[in-house]
Amino acid sequence: MAASAQIERIREKIESFKKEVDEYYESLEPVNNQAHIRENLGLYVQLVGALSSFRRLPGVTEHMGFEGEYVCATPEGRAELRKHLEESYGLTSEDLVYDVLRLLFHTDMEYADFLSFRTEAPNFDIEAISEEERAGFEASREFVDGFIESVGEGGFIAWDVGERIGVLRAARACELISSEFYWLALHQESRLATQSFESWSDFIVSALWGSVYYLFSTTGRKEGPELEEFLDLNLSLARRLVFEDQIWLPSTWIRTKFKQLALDPDSMFNYLENWKGPDICLASDKILVDGYGVGFMLHQEPQHEDDSGWRFFMGGEDTVLTEENEDEFAFVPLNWICNYDPEIVPFLGHNDEVAFVRDNRGVWRYLSDVDEEGNWLGYAKNVAEYATPLSESDFVAEQEEDDDYAYGDASAIDDELEASIKELSESAEEVVDDVSDEAADDVEDGAELSQVEQDAKPRRSVEVEEPKG
Repeated sequence: MAASAQIERIREKIESFKKEVDEYYESLEPVNNQAHIRENLGLYVQLVGALSSFRRLPGVTEHMGFEGEYVCATPEGRAELRKHLEESYGLTSEDLVYDVLRLLFHTDMEYADFLSFRTEAPNFDIEAISEEERAGFEASREFVDGFIESVGEGGFIAWDVGERIGVLRAARACELISSEFYWLALHQESRLATQSFESWSDFIVSALWGSVYYLFSTTGRKEGPELEEFLDLNLSLARRLVFEDQIWLPSTWIRTKFKQLALDPDSMFNYLENWKGPDICLASDKILVDGYGVGFMLHQEPQHEDDSGWRFFMGGEDTVLTEENEDEFAFVPLNWICNYDPEIVPFLGHNDEVAFVRDNRGVWRYLSDVDEEGNWLGYAKNVAEYATPLSESDFVAEQEEDDDYAYGDASAIDDELEASIKELSESAEEVVDDVSDEAADDVEDGAELSQVEQDAKPRRSVEVEEPKG
């Protein structure tokens, strides 16, 4: 179907702006800012919701900014903003956040449905929905068909993500949600964006087309001048973010390298259901892509709000992240690594700087308790000793001095142990013989053993480990 004259004007505006942005980006000096992004991830993930941050909200007297969390300055402001969230979105508690966000901002799911019909592999049976629902779907699909090739595979994800982040920021500003919940949800949204687009340029195109479709779908599914007006508003904000405030620049885009993971995240078990802390960690591709288990792990000072501080390696990789090797690592949910190697779970409670390594038998040890060949040095050090560990030669020398004093000669110990075992064995045989003779006499006399006597008979002792709840 041919696009309307209005859609053609909208297309021209968006494509012209993208060309302008791309040319501007190409004129900039290349900057590898990924290290700074990792250290200030809280700042950068909030930039994904920058478009929605310009909207005026009740109780918010200034722009929220992008540095850390914004919270309304007064109780009155927080109460006013809470009232707005309840009246506008029906959002009244933290428990409702995900349901509300999915219900309100799902234009990209509709876009996926349009694509499925376009490729003759529909996501649902159109005959199974009501006439009213079908009429709405057909009107939306016909509208999107006019520009679907201009949108690309990213669909309207950028618009949905930006709107959801806007609601999350408002909910945190009035303290409707906790700080921990906010950063977790925010990171999930920004990750979706960075995995779907390669640059701000692609993200902007998705956001602008998404804004057009969102207004169309929420105002009667009819074209009108308000569509272009809404686009022009979002274009002006995007222009400001790129050219004036210089926030949406190549140096602020969080690069995500798509990796063919050895495990499917959708089929992973949740080992950290009750985990309360930050849930992001750094892992080597040797684990994520090649599927090796964890051979070395360390906990460092976290770099940002949702960083757990944990770093995981197969063993042998460079543990220092640099510009040259950063593509060989990725920040991923901590639970992912638990699925690759569940044996790490008991160690995750450490919040100090600590390092563990598997010895040459596969047993986890403190790094300072294993030599360069992977041999366990045979004793555990406490945290204080871990900072300044003894060398292997010092340890061996000390053990040689202590062995004779504490334990005596090894051959003498073996002789004593053998004699003790023989003596115990002979005593046990005498007891068994005595009891057997007495029992035989009782049987011959026709006497029945009492329950007490039965309990006194020798029995085999078996040590059973109680189930762990």
